[in-house]
Amino acid sequence: MLLAIMFWFFSYNVIETWFTTYGKLVIGIPEYLASRILTGLALMFILFAIPAGIIADKIGRRNTIRIGIVGIIILLILANFTMDVMVLFIIFTLIGIFWAMININSIVIVWEIGGEAKLGAYTGLYYFFSQLAAIFGPLLAGVVFDLVGFGAMYPLSIAYMVVALICMMFVKRGEAGESKMEITEAIGEVEM
Repeated sequence: MLLAIMFWFFSYNVIETWFTTYGKLVIGIPEYLASRILTGLALMFILFAIPAGIIADKIGRRNTIRIGIVGIIILLILANFTMDVMVLFIIFTLIGIFWAMININSIVIVWEIGGEAKLGAYTGLYYFFSQLAAIFGPLLAGVVFDLVGFGAMYPLSIAYMVVALICMMFVKRGEAGESKMEITEAIGEVEM
């Protein structure tokens, strides 16, 4: 789970850090306009935070996160093939919805896996891996861009998100109530 978190934050930080430069150098738009394209992402993340939790209650946290990852991958592929500012604004607005599905539910999975007794430690691990990505993601992307150019921004972000999806396929725990169920089952086995 922690590797999945690190890789989707790698993906997110590539876009967040480098999109204004990409907009200026590749699309040919002013930096202020490129930064405005990303405002839809932030707005939809905020607006979709509660619905993302409700969806997870209905279909499960892991499934909600997987849908979010796949949605972002598809939208980044579409973004890679357009330079239209309005289309990019719409794409990034939709990415905000899928980002909420991932981000809102990920820390809760980490808490559920760690259990109530280790809540603080597992919160620390969550932030360690997400902040590690925030520090090294843009640096690694910068190295890639120095080697092959800013046209690699979307493919690099997509690649990180694919790795996050692969990591999520190995996450088998973290749904609501699982840690309590495991404790109850263990107590039941001891009593028998």
